[in-house]
Amino acid sequence: MKKSGITIETFVGAGHFQHQVYFSGKIQDVSQEVVDMLQKVNEKLYEEMPQGSKGLISRIEYKHP
Repeated sequence: MKKSGITIETFVGAGHFQHQVYFSGKIQDVSQEVVDMLQKVNEKLYEEMPQGSKGLISRIEYKHP
């Protein structure tokens, strides 16, 4: 089995959310709509993290033949 997935790293820079998006395996053709939704989830979670927290990374993976 091979793994494919998407990883989104979120941080605040210059007062705005910044995102680094990484794809692995056969998921490179994921729609921008999916990327946008995952970025919004990260932004919401970032707002709820305790003061001084950093290094928010979300990863979704699946196995395929």
